[in-house]
Amino acid sequence: MTKIIRHLTAISRCGTEYRKQYLNDQDVQVRYARCLLEICERPGISQEALSRRLLVDKSTVTRQCVALEEAELILRTPSPDDRRSLQLFPSEKALALLPQLTQAWDSWETLLTEDLTQEEKVLASELLLKLKTKARQWMEAH
Repeated sequence: MTKIIRHLTAISRCGTEYRKQYLNDQDVQVRYARCLLEICERPGISQEALSRRLLVDKSTVTRQCVALEEAELILRTPSPDDRRSLQLFPSEKALALLPQLTQAWDSWETLLTEDLTQEEKVLASELLLKLKTKARQWMEAH
């Protein structure tokens, strides 16, 4: 494994642990938090579109959405355009959690980048966006 991938993997794992501790007293498990954030930011998103945004398979999104629905954090409704497709909407309970969820990601980024100059932050963001774009292209092709 290359150094870049090792570094990205380590940062991701540490970030998951950080958010787990940050959201410890909330009604949402960290493994569902990113999914819930996307639904809050895009009310009415389909499960298929959510799968593409999160870069995970449809069955994973389905399981996460079932858990979020059981926790009364989202509503899943048939699409008016295609009854086979489900649209996802945040509940009032989820919207009340939104500031804490957003802060969990923002505070992690602040912690990671506090010793970087503004130029370094911009450069890091640009380089990571290039890597993410390439990874997304591969995912969409397969």
